[in-house]
Amino acid sequence: MRILALTQFIVMSAAVLAAQNPQDFEVASIKPNTSGQLPVGPPPNAPGHIVERAVPALVLVRRAYPGVAISGLPGWAESERYDVDVRFASGTPGDQLSQMWRRLLSDRMKLVAHDETRQRPAYRLVRSRKDGTLGPQLQSVDAQMRATGCQHTRRDTP
Repeated sequence: MRILALTQFIVMSAAVLAAQNPQDFEVASIKPNTSGQLPVGPPPNAPGHIVERAVPALVLVRRAYPGVAISGLPGWAESERYDVDVRFASGTPGDQLSQMWRRLLSDRMKLVAHDETRQRPAYRLVRSRKDGTLGPQLQSVDAQMRATGCQHTRRDTP
């Protein structure tokens, strides 16, 4: 009777863990790209499907760890490029996608990472002129955007 109870506990625990852990990609292919081509930008993809060519390894790592300062990668992380084709359930939340990328890179590329908190200096740029104008070599983002014809969304922070 103890064996049966233990078996049921293990099965129930596995089901709970499976529900807590996100699934893997339905289809995933990462292949080295030795063509020498440079990525032009991500092409439009269908929901739940990402296809990219000549993506640097660093970009893939950033997808797995969004919003994290990444350090300690070897030099080839920026120069080696990969062709990526992944499919996943449409509407998968971003944090779940990040975890899926982590497992994929760990399984396929043997990526090993650890979290570390570091204190870093922070600087606040302030205008020193009493009239608030910029120096002769500085341009505001708005002026740069107008000069290049780009559109942007302005985000002011206090």
